[in-house]
Amino acid sequence: MTDFQPSLTFGQLIDSGVLLVSDGYRAKNEELGGNGPIFLRAGHVKDSHIDFTGVECFHSSLTSRVAQKMSRLGDVIVTTKGNSTGRVAYVTVDLPPFVYSPHLSFWRSLKPECLNPEFLRHWSRSNKFRDQLAGLANSTDMAPYLNLVDQRRLRITIPPPPDQTAIARVLGPIDAKIELNRRMNQTLEAMARAIFKSWFVDSEPVRENAFFPKPSVIRHDSSTWPLRPLVEVLEINPPRRLEPGTIAPYLDMASMPTQSARALNCTCREFGSGMKFINGDVLVARITPCLENGKTAFVDFLEEGQVGWGSTEYIVLRSRPPLPLEYAYFLARSDAFRSHAIANMTGTTGRQRVPVSCLDSLLVKVPPEPIARTFGELASGAMAALKQRDEESRSLEEIRDTLLPKLLSGEIRVKQAEKIVGEVA
Repeated sequence: MTDFQPSLTFGQLIDSGVLLVSDGYRAKNEELGGNGPIFLRAGHVKDSHIDFTGVECFHSSLTSRVAQKMSRLGDVIVTTKGNSTGRVAYVTVDLPPFVYSPHLSFWRSLKPECLNPEFLRHWSRSNKFRDQLAGLANSTDMAPYLNLVDQRRLRITIPPPPDQTAIARVLGPIDAKIELNRRMNQTLEAMARAIFKSWFVDSEPVRENAFFPKPSVIRHDSSTWPLRPLVEVLEINPPRRLEPGTIAPYLDMASMPTQSARALNCTCREFGSGMKFINGDVLVARITPCLENGKTAFVDFLEEGQVGWGSTEYIVLRSRPPLPLEYAYFLARSDAFRSHAIANMTGTTGRQRVPVSCLDSLLVKVPPEPIARTFGELASGAMAALKQRDEESRSLEEIRDTLLPKLLSGEIRVKQAEKIVGEVA
């Protein structure tokens, strides 16, 4: 890399026609509910990807009206309001087109020959951006907010175009591998959920599938399996011991996954009060809107013998033998469980929660012990694969985030970084 790397503000890049920085479209309720362009809200931008689950769409007749706020390949997306301010995403070729909401900003390179969009993407993940964001987004007493005026003050060091391209080429394979792992995990868990639904909810015959191709081993008529009260097959809020003041792994509600089994952002805090759990337990959010949003986790992130803790608004479930531990997780993810829980919520609007006692009346299908073992083999294998890929992605993220500032500063050369990435990605 060359030594000359000019430092410019976003305002200078905007005024020179190199960069467009804008926010989203302020949609009215009556404009939504159609089958036109997707309306992307800030909540759909996750730490690792864009989640299109539950998105609303504009009416098709409004397509031309919202066109200026539509995504384009190469856009960098930044959340700009609330505790999630500063989450970033990137518009890749495989994403459907969508319209940005007001709590999203997008950065669009208008001259890729001067500012490589993928370089801008990687810069948005660097401490160069994070350190500036901390000062800008917390400059008021209100909730964190990053407005368009403040974004003009962001300062970016821009290497020559060939070096920008080289940095993007080095870091791109890491991002590609992380995204592939995420999608593979998503597919694997969906398959496991489908089998659980088929066997334990829909009473379909147990037969060959992608996990078990030998039907003679597992054929069974699930319609004959008995229904039993949930409390007989699962422990609900089992006792766990954790002394006050103990530093222990803590999982907050914001870090609870909505679509997957695994919670990835556990931290350590001094225990005060909250629900306690161990590996193999299942956590279910019982308060609105977290329950409706699907916040559910399978606990597999603790060290042996550790007790973790979290919100008092968790329900802790654990399968009783001979059911496999994963049975409780897939049951908690099922529509039947969630519908029962939502139908029994109590409290005032906006502060409703599920009383634990209502779970006593939920009937669940219980398989014979050989089938329980078979499902346990399937589910435990799937969970182990999910964990392995997540841990691999976490390591890749650490490598990427270590390389990025060194590449930006010229501390290491592209060829050195390519060698490192080639060994792990």
